[in-house]
Amino acid sequence: MAVGGDPSLTLHDEATCSICLDYFQEPMMIVECGHNFCRACLADYEANEAGRDGLQCPQCRGAFAHHHLRPNRHLGNMVDVIRRLNRQRLGKAGEEASRAASQVCEKHQEAVQLFCQEDRAFLCLVCRESRAHKAHAVLPVDEAAQEYKDQLQGFLTTLTTERGEILKEEWCNQDEVQQMKRDIQIIQNGILTLFPEAKDQTQLALLDVCVENMKAIDSIAHDFSERCFLLTKLISEIEDRLQQSTFKCLQNIGDLLSRCKREVSETAKADLKRRAESVIEKLAHVSTKLNELAGSSRGQSPHPRGRSRETAASPSVNTSQHGQAFATVPSVFCPYSVVVAHPQQQQRGNRKKWKKENVLLDPETAHPRYIISDDCKRVDWGDVRQDFFYNPKRFQYARCVLGTRGFKSGKHYWTIDVQDGHHWAVGVARESVERDVVLSFEPDEGIWAMARYCDQYKAMTSPPTILELDDEPTEIQVSLNCDAGTVTFYDAEDLTRLYKFECVDFEGEKVFPFFRISDSSTSLSITS
Repeated sequence: MAVGGDPSLTLHDEATCSICLDYFQEPMMIVECGHNFCRACLADYEANEAGRDGLQCPQCRGAFAHHHLRPNRHLGNMVDVIRRLNRQRLGKAGEEASRAASQVCEKHQEAVQLFCQEDRAFLCLVCRESRAHKAHAVLPVDEAAQEYKDQLQGFLTTLTTERGEILKEEWCNQDEVQQMKRDIQIIQNGILTLFPEAKDQTQLALLDVCVENMKAIDSIAHDFSERCFLLTKLISEIEDRLQQSTFKCLQNIGDLLSRCKREVSETAKADLKRRAESVIEKLAHVSTKLNELAGSSRGQSPHPRGRSRETAASPSVNTSQHGQAFATVPSVFCPYSVVVAHPQQQQRGNRKKWKKENVLLDPETAHPRYIISDDCKRVDWGDVRQDFFYNPKRFQYARCVLGTRGFKSGKHYWTIDVQDGHHWAVGVARESVERDVVLSFEPDEGIWAMARYCDQYKAMTSPPTILELDDEPTEIQVSLNCDAGTVTFYDAEDLTRLYKFECVDFEGEKVFPFFRISDSSTSLSITS
């Protein structure tokens, strides 16, 4: 319920259906929770939800039955009154605006008093009653200008923050970019050192990755610079618009808002980040392969499947055996592993390293149907609900379990074997996640997870994001960066990124590993 501000606007909000965002038409109330929706909106909603287990209120997601819907005639009568009050409010505001207005409607030669939010056009009172605008939402020009200025101020804050983040990126620092290129040259030298006699397919493939990423670095650095320039130009335009008078502020406001929305959307930013991270991930894969090959050349066995990203620094290795050209992939490229390294280069920079965690399941948080193994590494589904004394840490209704240790800072990752069953979810959860309610396992509840249900993989966003995967992963790696506010899921076998939650606000809380199985057909095992 809206509070404060203009009471008439509050009334307007209370008379609006949250599905169609228009005045209620034949409002129907859900008896269980008391929320109201248009009859037609509920009918469409039920049709879309057909085939699912039960219906949920579109607003609070509480369960309800169709026969528990009741017409809310009192609300319908109130909406009619609010409509009339709104017309009176617009009329009075128009009279006040006309006294100060300096703009005249070209068509009717009447003072411009209103602004059409749908057509983004100035209107006089005659225009308002015309067929072209009668069904549209309109506001007095002063209110419209303030509303759009508020929107622009929000965009200004977001865009300024993003520009600041970009300027901190090493991609915008020419010294850093040149260092990346030198690091790739070091990797190339290491490849040639490992294969001194003749080129084979392994060597050619690794060299191709280096050449490809050498070109990609210049392209990405250029695009980061272009993005920063575009944001600076748009920020300047918004700042100028905020200083304009009412009528000048509203002129061509639609075009400016569209450009703001386009730039604020995650698409452009996410694409740039994906390309940058692709360089990092591919070179991390090269470093892992080099480490395996170097180990083989010393008579050691390579990393087993699923553990290729473990830290592999070995101070006992005589690096002169392969020449000084064979050095580590720098930490900027390799968040998961450190290959055979020179001591000087291994100490370069002060970046926080990723830490592989020994995650254990916390039996005190486990749903009563869950069976936790003695080593706290595996969860299975029990035949009966276990009779425990009440524990506020335990999930009573939501089928899930947390890890024993939470994290508030740093970079952490762990891996889970997911090949035993088709109904699971893994990720992280805030310490304050509700324990005595049914959960949807979404970010709004303090949970960031990836799931599989039957043959469908999902990121548990709201609504869920369907993931189209080329292969079925048998082992998932969850990577938590508390400082950057990201949760990323990888196929642990080949470093393929499956999904990434960005700009996550953990609200200063500890974040715990999260696990879920939904029936007896599935088990999960922690392999890290």
